[in-house]
Amino acid sequence: MPKKQTPPSLIPDFLDVGAVASMLMCSRQTVRRLSRQHILPPPIFLGRFMPRWSRKAIELKMQELERFPHFAGHSRKSRKAKTDPQTPLAAMANSM
Repeated sequence: MPKKQTPPSLIPDFLDVGAVASMLMCSRQTVRRLSRQHILPPPIFLGRFMPRWSRKAIELKMQELERFPHFAGHSRKSRKAKTDPQTPLAAMANSM
């Protein structure tokens, strides 16, 4: 018997942690941390271990983050983003 699939209309509206990380150009752990710190909107759980974020909510948050010019260029390998107080990730954490 074939596996039951989610209707295609629901798939584009919800993003998994990897898709959000790709959109924000950061790691998956950073997405989880930003969500825990209430910098990103909270996920919607489609199952016990299936957090999903609303595409619209993430896009709105990205528009808010455009005021941080270095956020789009954040590199996963750069430690400066974590330690330099002028980087967007540090600014977001300090704004809470």
